[in-house]
Formats: sequence, structure tokens, C-alpha cells
Amino acid sequence: MEFAVLEIVTDKEMLIEREQAFIDKLKPWMNIHQLASSALGTKRTEKARKRMREAQKEASKTRGSPMKGKKHSEETIEKIKLARSKQVMKTGREFTDEHRAKLSTAKKGKQAHNKGKPFSEESRAKMAAAHAGKKMPPRSEEYRKKISEHKTAYWAKRRQEA
Repeated sequence: MEFAVLEIVTDKEMLIEREQAFIDKLKPWMNIHQLASSALGTKRTEKARKRMREAQKEASKTRGSPMKGKKHSEETIEKIKLARSKQVMKTGREFTDEHRAKLSTAKKGKQAHNKGKPFSEESRAKMAAAHAGKKMPPRSEEYRKKISEHKTAYWAKRRQEA
């Protein structure tokens, strides 16, 4: 076996294309894959497939979180908290006004997937338990007025549509 540089490719986006050209031209006997960067069309022997199955079974026994059974040190926890506090999107994505408009247009006229479907008794019990003992925070007069105006306008519009 001999290793040699066949071509120097400076553009990384051309690497796969050039590799495929050499596979097609030279038809190397050591190359099991017929397509550059793809296992498509590769025929594995039954022995090889059995070895891969066994390796996969063994790996699945030990697979899991690398932190399983371990704990972060207090110093590491503080570093994680600091890093998370600097994240731009802490609680979710923030969309541009243009994107919001597109999302709104896409959903207009479509019914919610759960509209008209009642919750099961089990779900209702779980929700009741989750909310038990919780009190709503007191709302300012300004906030209550805003909500009242919004509801008045909403129902006035609904009456006009009917």
C-alpha cells in the first residue's frame, strides 16, 4: 500500500467533489464506499453486520449522561449560572415584527388542534392540584382598566359580526 498526495485542494467546499472524481477514476480497492462522504450502496458482510449489532447493544448498555451519578462542584454551578445569565434568549426566541406577521398570516383561519376537546378528568385533577393554594398577585388599577377596555372592545366587535 502506498500513500501519496494526488491533488492539493485549497477550497474546502471542493474536497468531496475532488474525492469523488478520484474514486471514479482510480477505483481504489481499499475504498469500501463508492460515494465520497457517504455509506450509500455499501454492502457489508453478515459477519460485519453481526459485529456492528453486538457493538451497538454493548454501547446502549452504557449510554447515558456522562454526568450520571456525579455532581457539579459549587464553583462549576456558579460558572453555569453566570454563562446562562449572559444568554440573549433566556426564555425563548424573539421574533422580528416581519416574522411575527408571517406566523400570524399562516395561522389565520386555522383551528387549534385541541379546540372543542374537553380535558380528561385525570388532567383536570392534575391542573387543579397544580393551582391549589396559588393566589393571583394584586393587579394595579391601570392594568385592570386596560383589561376592561380590551374586553369591552372585543365583545363589541363580536356583537357587530353576529
